Amino acid sequence: MEIDNPNEIYNYLHKIYLCKMSVLCLTIAALATIGYGTWEFNRTHIVYYSDYIEGQYVEGRQSEWLKGIGEIPASAVDTLQECFRFEYKRIPLGEPQAGHWQLLRVVHQNRFGNPIEFEEQTTPFVRYPIVCLKYLYRDSLYMPERIECYNEYGNLQRIKQISGEKLDKIDFKTELSFNRQTLSEFKDPLLDMLGNKYCNITHFDLERDGSGNVNRIVFKASNEKNAVPMTDTRKHIAMALVRDSIGRITHVGYYTYMRTINYIIEYNYTNYELSENTLWHTKGQRLVQHTLFKHLYPVVYKYVFTASDSSCIRTKYHFSKGILQQKRTEKVFGYKQGESLIINKTQLVDNVRYDYKKMDT
Repeated sequence: MEIDNPNEIYNYLHKIYLCKMSVLCLTIAALATIGYGTWEFNRTHIVYYSDYIEGQYVEGRQSEWLKGIGEIPASAVDTLQECFRFEYKRIPLGEPQAGHWQLLRVVHQNRFGNPIEFEEQTTPFVRYPIVCLKYLYRDSLYMPERIECYNEYGNLQRIKQISGEKLDKIDFKTELSFNRQTLSEFKDPLLDMLGNKYCNITHFDLERDGSGNVNRIVFKASNEKNAVPMTDTRKHIAMALVRDSIGRITHVGYYTYMRTINYIIEYNYTNYELSENTLWHTKGQRLVQHTLFKHLYPVVYKYVFTASDSSCIRTKYHFSKGILQQKRTEKVFGYKQGESLIINKTQLVDNVRYDYKKMDT
């Protein structure tokens, strides 16, 4: 068969080929875009922090309850002994505010990304290696309703149930059984050394300052409206909190029914790290001190001073490549208390002063 102009057939076939390739490229690009969009929507967004504050809530705003401070670049995480990993996921499609990032989990991790227990509970509140948040949609916003606390092995340890119009009520349940238990969520190792162990406190009533941070906690045994404050084993019924400019707790004052402050715990920070906390009696006497260090050196010492005698407990930590190899504790005598142990009672009392008329007794 003779063809008058073979180039026309070639051009026609070439155009068909180009059309097919264009359709193929567009299909691949569309699938890639859809795939990337699906991955981006469902991926876990991770941010690392040195520390965090908890309980923050500003009325009318989306609340995640936990707020990280001291952000750490991802490239620097493997050089640190420990940090906090905040994991965010987007709100699913079909839900109100779909696509917005929402904090779901906080992990206290080592340099390898594994959850690790706190060596000592020396923070203002008891913390856990894994904290998971559950939300409830209310008043056009997602509000934290339930916080589940796990140990480093993933075993459930405690549940915090959050309620109240201003997220100002917390009920605690322990890992033993999910009903009323004896616990002391506000307990601190410094007070433990003085015998402040467990008590019948299972509920907190919270009050906040203008920034949404908790500045007062009243202890109760239930969430009933007319429940009276419950005392701990040292007759305290409430805590007053003082914070710095970024929301970290610097002083915790423990109050009694007699409207007196028996003990004040002072927290000091170096950069974003808790470096020292001290238990003071309001007579101006330092009872116990924990001096903390970030694990950046092969050998670290921590001293706990007591006021009962001229002694202190010294703990020696030996690290190798950031991993604890040896820990040794001994009592050291001959420590002389000096003027540096005396504080201004009035100053500390003023720092944690609050209006007793607001307290429901």
